[in-house]
Amino acid sequence: MLMIIIGMAVLVTMMVTSKVSQEEERMLASQGSATEYVVMSVDAIPASTEIDKTMIVQRRASESDIWSDAIKSKSQAVGRVTDKAIPAHTQIRECDLQ
Repeated sequence: MLMIIIGMAVLVTMMVTSKVSQEEERMLASQGSATEYVVMSVDAIPASTEIDKTMIVQRRASESDIWSDAIKSKSQAVGRVTDKAIPAHTQIRECDLQ
């Protein structure tokens, strides 16, 4: 019974995450501003940690909201080590990595 509840919770979480991502993209598209992809942390990443693909996500953002040294693709971040702690849901920047 517990496994069924856990399975349903995972399914609902995935559905909600997908819907939120779709709404973000729709909202950005309706704003008419230029957007591009940027890499962001999923959770807080401690200093001196090697980044793996589960720690980051690629999201669309308005060009005006993206740092000039922001990492634009996951491949530029995976395998690199953080120089300092990176908070959750934050753009990954060159200055954050060794």
